[in-house]
Amino acid sequence: MRDFFVYYLVPDKLYLIYKYKKTHGVKPDLDQPESIDEKLQWIKLHDRKPIYHKMIDKVAAKDFVEQRLGTDEFTIPLLGCWKSFDDIDFSTLPEQFVLKCNHDSYSWIICKNKNELDKVAARNKLTEALKRNYYRGSNKQWGYDKIDRMIMAEQYLDKEKLEYQVFVIMENRYSFLSGMI
Repeated sequence: MRDFFVYYLVPDKLYLIYKYKKTHGVKPDLDQPESIDEKLQWIKLHDRKPIYHKMIDKVAAKDFVEQRLGTDEFTIPLLGCWKSFDDIDFSTLPEQFVLKCNHDSYSWIICKNKNELDKVAARNKLTEALKRNYYRGSNKQWGYDKIDRMIMAEQYLDKEKLEYQVFVIMENRYSFLSGMI
């Protein structure tokens, strides 16, 4: 009941001010943010372009990048997507792959040998991850609210490839780049 009240009924601004003060010991200046942390809170409240749903969703972002650049060579190849762990047909996956949810940051499972994959632990981790909503949860990150959550499999990156992510904040705007070289 407490979570429902906090995550669904408390206005975003009030919640973010409370959380910031609890973490930093001071109230954030959301009218003229100075620190990176204040700017992030300002962004959560004011920068709500619908395109962010596509950019945040790892599956939709692949299509977005391919459409913009005209090639898929800058994204990690997608091997499949499923609504639940039990829908995954492991016989169609290669020996090495990565499983993760399309909407979060912590659910990845690296499989270097399909025969040694602990499917029970993987099921538990990914099923719990599918329940997470970063907007309705502890972060109030609006872009995560409209993502159709699913499990995805990507090609395992060998040592010859390097995945990178860049996060930039400038004048109350931000950019996020991801890809591989």
